Amino acid sequence: MMIFNEKEFVISEPLQHLVARIYKLYREKQPVGASLCGSVQWDRAEDLSDQGLADYAEALKSLATDVSVFKSKAIGLTDRVVAEEIGRFVEEKLYQASVQRLYYTSFMPYFQLIAASLLPFSLNPPLPEATDERLSERLHAAQGWLDLAARRQELGFIVASSDEVSAAQNLATAIVEFIRLRGTISSRIAGQVDQLCSKLHRWTVGLEGAILPKRGLRPEHLEHLLSNCFGTGQSMSWWANTLTERMFVDLDNFAHIEKEAGTFQTLSQLTDWDFVSEWGMELDDHLETNVVNNDPSSVLNWLHSVYRHLRSKAMGTYVHTTAPTARIEVGNRLLSFLATEVLYLPLSESGQEARMLVSPMIVYRNTPMNCRFRLHTALAIAHELCPGHHEHVWRRTYGVMGPYLDCLQSSVGLEGWAVFAEGIMADLSPKGALEMHYSRIRRLMPSAIALTLMEKGRDVANILLQDIASHYPSIVKEGMRYGGGLGWASLPYAVGLVETERALEQMNSAYPKGESVPAITERYLSQGPMTPCLIARLATQAGPREERK
Repeated sequence: MMIFNEKEFVISEPLQHLVARIYKLYREKQPVGASLCGSVQWDRAEDLSDQGLADYAEALKSLATDVSVFKSKAIGLTDRVVAEEIGRFVEEKLYQASVQRLYYTSFMPYFQLIAASLLPFSLNPPLPEATDERLSERLHAAQGWLDLAARRQELGFIVASSDEVSAAQNLATAIVEFIRLRGTISSRIAGQVDQLCSKLHRWTVGLEGAILPKRGLRPEHLEHLLSNCFGTGQSMSWWANTLTERMFVDLDNFAHIEKEAGTFQTLSQLTDWDFVSEWGMELDDHLETNVVNNDPSSVLNWLHSVYRHLRSKAMGTYVHTTAPTARIEVGNRLLSFLATEVLYLPLSESGQEARMLVSPMIVYRNTPMNCRFRLHTALAIAHELCPGHHEHVWRRTYGVMGPYLDCLQSSVGLEGWAVFAEGIMADLSPKGALEMHYSRIRRLMPSAIALTLMEKGRDVANILLQDIASHYPSIVKEGMRYGGGLGWASLPYAVGLVETERALEQMNSAYPKGESVPAITERYLSQGPMTPCLIARLATQAGPREERK
């Protein structure tokens, strides 16, 4: 595996202490959120009280000052890079705590936090640490969070939307289902669940007539987010132009491949696709080509077969070696509050092996697995497992920030590599390439249009939309979604793809001709989900290293 020279890339002792302080603060103040990035924090829960949130913001401000002071004095390459990365992380969390203030503006963050807090108790097989006593503590914390949300609604900080009303009811249903699947429970837990669901149901009845006020990002906040929190150093204007240009690259490729492979819409009608021959796959025993009448085992067999196939294809093209196999298991309805279809959980302690949770909506189907479904789920595995998140996160222990990167990671670095890794689909067949380009367009288009709207105004954004509609009708027919009109959720994916491509290009240009792609990507991945340009700075200024056997 190609890695950095461990002796050369060691951070100074004062910086180690500073990184440890930031890591400790985040794990203490955001334990449930941190558990989605690494080992589960069983004995803590977020303090969402006014004082708790204020204390967290003040602690972040203090750390931001300390990081700034250290950056001004840092000498060595490694210290400068790591100081810049932790400074970016603190800026991002401070932006969330002081500017976004999500727990004062929306109910959905409460619902997502409750779902995330209960998720570790729903895994199968159960984790040994997921005891009834700890579950009771989480249910108690969830009731407290809902009380705070209701109080902030009474004070006028939060106004519910109809979607949030429905979400509260869906969460209550998901919690009841989760408890039922857990099996025998104590009367104490049963009572807590009843109280929690009662709060959700009573609470929503009183909010059904409310109207959600318009919320949005201010231009100066977006500039700060793109330049400082994402660590790109580039302006909103630069990103509006860059993402638009990058979007048209994928739109052109998409249109070109459609001429060869057929229109994208026809893939949903193709139920007899010979994927075995086209992809050269080896199937698990009893894998059927069509799935009808709720056959979850056949869908799971398909997912496992695709995962095994992508692992074999990734070796020698994306990586030298693949990470230990991650589990693939069916999640429950709590998952819908954290991910649309699949969710990667790295987990890292004994008995907490990495896994990909799959939505029941994917597994329990009443319709055949058509070509589009197979392509879509294959792309999800490429993104979440191989060569995406799982391969990236597994290598983070080799990085300069090593044990701290489970929390102190970059969303741009994490999602950027995963979107880049979806490119393996293009290596499988023209149909795979179509799905890959469509996925990238889904990330790039909402972000490009949103930034164009913010930077250049509605008229220019409308012209851009009309251009897309007239030249790429297939995309319009497919029904692109714009994230509620703005598409901010797609931004880390779109920015991350561009930043990852740029970082890998810089590394490739800096190395001798003939350096293999897997050697470069192994070197890139060995730093874990850091900001891409900082990895490139380490790699290009330090030069290539020998391969470790």
